[in-house]
Amino acid sequence: THVDRSLHEAGAFITTDVYGSFVLLDAARQAPRLRRFVQISTDEVYGSV
Repeated sequence: THVDRSLHEAGAFITTDVYGSFVLLDAARQAPRLRRFVQISTDEVYGSV
C-alpha cells in the first residue's frame, strides 16, 4: 500500500502531503465565497485500527 511505501520513502510522501495541503488551504483562503473546507483522508493515518 501507499502507507507501507511511505514508511520507507518518508521524505517524498511528506513533501507531497505537506505541499498538497498547503496548496489546497491556500486556494480555500483565496476563495472569498467558500464557507466550508472539508478534508477527507483515510483511516490509515491513524495506523492499525
